[in-house]
Order: sequence, then structure tokens, then C-alpha cells
Amino acid sequence: MAKTANLETREQRAKLKPRHEPYWRTVSRGAAIGYRRSAGPGTWYVREHRPQGYVKRALALVDDTLPADGSTVLSWPQALRLTLEAPPETIPTSRCGLTVRALAEQYFAARRVASRSQVSAELDAGKVAAAVLPRFGDAGAAELRTDELRAWRDGLVSAALDGFSGDDNERRERQRRAQATANRTWTVFRALLNWGYQQGLVPSDTAWRKVKPFRDVDRPRTRALSVAECRRLLNAAAPEFRPMVRAAMLSGLRYGELCRLRVRDYAGDGLTVANGKGGGTKRTPLTGEGVEFFDQVTAGQPPGAYVFTKPDGTPWNSHDQIRRMQRACKRAAIDPPATFHDLRRTYGSLLVNAKAPLAVISEALRHADTRMTQRAYAHLLERTVRKELQKALPRIGPKASRKVVRLDRARGAK
Repeated sequence: MAKTANLETREQRAKLKPRHEPYWRTVSRGAAIGYRRSAGPGTWYVREHRPQGYVKRALALVDDTLPADGSTVLSWPQALRLTLEAPPETIPTSRCGLTVRALAEQYFAARRVASRSQVSAELDAGKVAAAVLPRFGDAGAAELRTDELRAWRDGLVSAALDGFSGDDNERRERQRRAQATANRTWTVFRALLNWGYQQGLVPSDTAWRKVKPFRDVDRPRTRALSVAECRRLLNAAAPEFRPMVRAAMLSGLRYGELCRLRVRDYAGDGLTVANGKGGGTKRTPLTGEGVEFFDQVTAGQPPGAYVFTKPDGTPWNSHDQIRRMQRACKRAAIDPPATFHDLRRTYGSLLVNAKAPLAVISEALRHADTRMTQRAYAHLLERTVRKELQKALPRIGPKASRKVVRLDRARGAK
């Protein structure tokens, strides 16, 4: 155990080899600061000598790759000052280590640096803030119990069913959707806890490893509009919102991707979608109609300008489309009402119905691979395959007689 490790600068810490046990530096009698080197951002630890023995706990992330903020990411002087000056109760720990809130802050700080998609990280952070922290924010991550976690997960489903008065079929479908939503939230929470365990911030993963997700509840949504419905929706959409709707129909881009689209992202025959849901940068080709449309909406605009803005010139935000879509669907007599994401699904469905190859559809939608495309459009692909089989395979047996006589009637005639 290297008690005299040089931890003051990034250059000194970079010379240390990654290992599970922190490198320790004694800073006062009975107290030491530890540095745990890992593939991602390092972690500061505090070790204190108490009557019952040494107590070790994680303090915060290290400013190896992240800027120090004095809270979740600390420089050496900040870690030293917090260890020497701050009373123990001000450090975000419970009786057995970091609170879930402090762990979440460290987890998402690390994800924002390492993740290819900032959008995905922010969406997951929003799920945790809305559904996890109100219940477990001040609890110690090491103190979580299996029964509490399972009760919380089941409570997410119960809350979605409170006050529902539909028939049994509607209730079962609503419960299935609520269970699927709970699974997605639980997946993010579990990933957060697993990261803490892998980083040595939580001593055991037993509590949450026993909580399994609901089974057979995640079904791909199949809602898509017909060409006639697309035209009615365009005519019914508010004038300031109509370009966004048409852009989604012509490109298959998600709402958030359209909100972030800049004029420089349009190159005359396609769009460059940066930092999308899957991360990275991908190209989306356009049809002739799509090129005409984007030529029109980008004409005379500087490269850094947003392609789509609200009437006051500000960018669209995540909630601006919900009521506008609802009003447009009502005016267009589209029932059940479509969501904005249904426009992307419509784009893919039209490609499937036009018998485009699966690889082409996957590339146009910027899916990670064709398996995702096949799962999302399985119902349409099956119908297309059935039609092609009907045309391609020859008849083997004789044609059935057009006159069908039921056996019981034939016997009665005798």
C-alpha cells in the first residue's frame, strides 16, 4: 500500500497503474486520501481511523478527464480541503457509503464523458431524477434491500393503473405498457448501481441482482399512418408546426434530431445527423421531394442557424410538439391520435410496403443493424413475405372445387 503516492497533478496520477485498491496519501493523523485509477475517470476515496478501525468511503470523481466542479468532480486541492475542513456529515455519504443521489451524479458525469450519445445520457438522467431519486435519493446505495426495490418497481405499475376505469382488455394493455415502462426505468437504475459496484463504490450487488424485470411485456409499437392520413395531417397542422411534420415524413428523423438540425447539416442530397439517439454521426439520404423541401427551408440561412424554429425564432424544445400533434390529429380526424414518433414509424412502414430491401430500410432509419429493423417492422415484413410467396410459388395440388357440399347436408338428402 503506497501511502506516499504522488496524487497532486494529472501527470503524476497518469503514471500510476490501474488497480482495484486505491493509492493512498496520508494527509493528517488518522486520515488519508485515496486515488483509484480506472479506465474511465478516477475516484477519490477517504480513509479515516476510528475507534472501531479504519473506515473507507468514496468521495467524488477525480478531474482526470472531467472539469472540477467542487461537488461531484474534485481536483486534488478540493479533495484535500473537503477531507480536512468539512465535517463528515457534509460529505454525501450514508452510514455505509455514497447515497444513491451522489452515486447518480458520479455515474452520469462519467457517462457524459464516455458515451457516444449525450442525448441518451440526458434521457436516462431524466428517468432517474423523476422516478428514482424521490424514493431512494437519500438512501445509501449499499443499504438498498431487495424487497424495497421490488416494491418500488411494482409501485410504478400501480400508479399507472390508479383511477383507470376501462374494460378488462384495456386494463391488461395499460398494465403491459406500464410494466414495459417500469422495465426501462429499472434498467437505467440497475445500470447505475452496477457501475457503482464495478467502481468499488458499493460493496455488493446482491440486493438488485435478485430483482428481475417483468417478462414478455416489451412489444414494438406498430402505429403508422397511411398516405391519405399523412396528407390530412399536413393540412391540419398549425402553419408554424407543419414544416416539422413534413420533415419527419420525408426523412424519418426523430423529433429531437429535427430540433437540433442545423443548416450546415444539409448537403443537397441528404442530412448529417450528429449525436443522435445511438451516438456518432450518420447520413440520411433524401428523395427528390425531400431535397426540394430542404432546399426551400434552408434557403438564405447561415450555416449555423437552426433549420426549424418557432415563430419567435427560438429552437423547439422537447414538449412543444405534444399538444400541436394532438390538435392536428383532432382536426384531421385521425383516430387513434398519432404521436410525433409515429411519423418516423410511418416513414419506415412506407419503405417496407414499397418492398425496399431490409438493409436499405435499416440504413435509412440509422438502425444499429437489421435485427432492430426486423423487430420493429415484423408485422409488415410478414405480410410482404406472404404476398411474395403467393406470387412466386407454383400450385402443387389440384384446384379445389368451387362447389362445397357439407357432409351433414349430403347425408340428409339421402
